[in-house]
Amino acid sequence: MKNVDIPVLKPNRTFVYFQGKANLKKAVVSKRRIRRLRWWLGVIFRRKQRIALPLELSVEYDGNAWCFTICERSGLCGTSRLERCDRVLLRPQTPELRVIFNRKRPWVAETYRILFGKIFYGDREQFSCGDVFSLETLRTDGIRALHCRDVAGLKEVILTHCKVRSADGETMAIHGPDALEIIGKVRLPPPEKSRIISAKFLVHFSDRTSVARVKIRHGNRAEFPPEVSEMIEQWLIERGFKYGNGHEK
Repeated sequence: MKNVDIPVLKPNRTFVYFQGKANLKKAVVSKRRIRRLRWWLGVIFRRKQRIALPLELSVEYDGNAWCFTICERSGLCGTSRLERCDRVLLRPQTPELRVIFNRKRPWVAETYRILFGKIFYGDREQFSCGDVFSLETLRTDGIRALHCRDVAGLKEVILTHCKVRSADGETMAIHGPDALEIIGKVRLPPPEKSRIISAKFLVHFSDRTSVARVKIRHGNRAEFPPEVSEMIEQWLIERGFKYGNGHEK
């Protein structure tokens, strides 16, 4: 097989998902609550960073989800520079909170989890830190776990790397395009004594030559390019990697 340089979609961003409580409580998103969110974010960011950067908050609604864009700038007016930009997607119908943030500031995701629950639902624990992703489908479904033609825009998904951790803490890494075949041949400890903790995929698209590198971790974190997030998420749901949205644990 020839080594061909294929353009890769960049940059990858870190996505953190928080599953909401399955109750009848509805999100209340109003101008007053958005102003309250902006105020609290300013207070918390100043305390954490010990510096007051101008905070910009914009909100959009597409009929299914609220998208909050939170940006910080440095410098004087007219010459200001964008320092950081996070995006939080509130899906009231699921309910689910999706955070795209700079992974160098891990405390930010937890801040959004608590604030969005408290301000828009009146419950700071509305969104949990429980598991959203499971990679055991790779073990149970084999090659079927990589099927993607039922998702519009996807052409092929290849597993390139995965890690398995045993109950006693030992970790085994499997690399290369034959990783899925190796999982099937290697006698791994049973699921109750081991867990696939992370996996990397190479995703090919039917309408573009570039590919996307996708990383999923058991728990609630994933990494992939935001521009193809809808396709990637749909594939994760269809194959059972992503809990919620109609899938059982």
